[in-house]
Amino acid sequence: MHLYLCNAEITVEAGEALYSDNAIECVITVMDGTENTVENGGDDVNAIHIKGNLSINGETYVISSLDDGIAADRLTKINGGEITIENSREGIEGAYVEITGGT
Repeated sequence: MHLYLCNAEITVEAGEALYSDNAIECVITVMDGTENTVENGGDDVNAIHIKGNLSINGETYVISSLDDGIAADRLTKINGGEITIENSREGIEGAYVEITGGT
């Protein structure tokens, strides 16, 4: 699964804002020159939760969660971009975390 974000504001009141329970590989790419917000509501769950591998590419993200900001059950790979994680108990989680670029 490949998700492209272009000035997206994804907010949910309950549950994960972005979730996949059957994606072996999930890629999130933020389009150049855009800012994107992913936020979950009052639940004690992750803002982004992928039950496989997750790769994040691109520009600016603001992520807000009461639990993990970004979580993958396998590999979490950050390939660039500026990621701000707010109100989170744990920022980035995965069985393996690889950061090859970004701030």
